Amino acid sequence: MFLGPGYNSDGISEVFSLPTKSSGLALANCTIPVFSMPDISNSVGFVHDGYLQICGGHTNYGSSCGWHTFDCYQLKESAWVATTPLMVTRNQAASVMLQDGSVLVSGGDGSSSRLYAHLQSSEVLTASAGWSAAIELPSAREGHCMLQLTTGQLFLHGGSDDEDRFGDTFISTDMSTWVTKASSQDARSGHACVEHGGYIWLGGGSRPMWFGTTEKYDLSTNSWTSGPDLPNYGNYGNGEFITHDGKLMYAGGDENKNIYQLNTEQNGWIKIGEMSMERLNFPMLVISENVCKGVRQVPPPP
Repeated sequence: MFLGPGYNSDGISEVFSLPTKSSGLALANCTIPVFSMPDISNSVGFVHDGYLQICGGHTNYGSSCGWHTFDCYQLKESAWVATTPLMVTRNQAASVMLQDGSVLVSGGDGSSSRLYAHLQSSEVLTASAGWSAAIELPSAREGHCMLQLTTGQLFLHGGSDDEDRFGDTFISTDMSTWVTKASSQDARSGHACVEHGGYIWLGGGSRPMWFGTTEKYDLSTNSWTSGPDLPNYGNYGNGEFITHDGKLMYAGGDENKNIYQLNTEQNGWIKIGEMSMERLNFPMLVISENVCKGVRQVPPPP
């Protein structure tokens, strides 16, 4: 379990071994070096072509007032190495690994500073062609959720622009057009999302009225229901979900160093670990030990 650099983490990442039936959460046997821009936040993280990669976000590094970036770095041989940057600056974008191994990065704030210039565009990264233009979002937004579902469909939810936060939901089956689905009960931006147990789970967000709540979307019925509230949330609910081996886990958020797992009744949360620091606005994903060490992860043969 990789928890990347984020707000107030000083470029420090943390890595845990994932729990199994016979073991709990523990520190992994590898260490991620401090990120090249130590105060990066709101970046996207993914594994591409066998290497862990972090792109975009916001940083004050080398500037007194801060700026948004399109820079990308990959973890190679235990060091962060600059690689092909995004086509445009993106802060609070969304990223998703597609089933063909390419990576889609969408939306975000494209301004060069703290001013807002929300993006409707997306770009896709392939091993052969680098970054190229991809599906446009239904409207410009940042802080949205995007997933590729087990059905192969692309799922999009929420986010915000200069004036509003959204609860809208869309599905794409062709990577070029969107179909509108039922909106969530609450509008959310900066929230966690994941597919787990036949549902798409949303949690937290950047406003106090909903940062402790969760919702579940059922694609087969196009309907939303409430899930169990997140535990011990602070002023911001900008934590992250991951799912692994049938378990749903949640980490991060303001004033919260704990890592939790959804209990078997799916009505509450169990603490399974603790980070060394509070962490929010960070990437979180499952990586292998080789990827953690900066050794290229070779995909298995088809």
